[in-house]
Amino acid sequence: MGAWDRVTGNLLWRIDNGLAIAINASPMIADHTAFVANGSTVVFAADVLTGSVRWQVKLDGDGFDWGNATVGAPAYANGIVIVPTLYADLVALDAATGAELWRHRGKPSANPDDALSRQGDGRLRSPARRDR
Repeated sequence: MGAWDRVTGNLLWRIDNGLAIAINASPMIADHTAFVANGSTVVFAADVLTGSVRWQVKLDGDGFDWGNATVGAPAYANGIVIVPTLYADLVALDAATGAELWRHRGKPSANPDDALSRQGDGRLRSPARRDR
């Protein structure tokens, strides 16, 4: 992963330490930071001006040394980075430190009726909560 000067095309910085391997989704850029999830469940934050890694955290310490454990782009709001995983977890990290704030275990389903849907009022509803 690297950055280039948009006028000269010269390389500004590059991350070559193994973190930038198997990146299957776009980084999320917020507050001068690139938040990146790689295929071995490592999420890291890099300064977009210098490339220095501010923090890194492995979401699954028990496995996924290689693979596609994270393929969705991280999301960012209010100082929180949300990372979806292929092993059914949705993980929230503190954007400043990488500390895990919470983890929600999802239930994979091949049934399209199980997906959230946006209603006419703009709110998301799950099939189990159609009455609201």
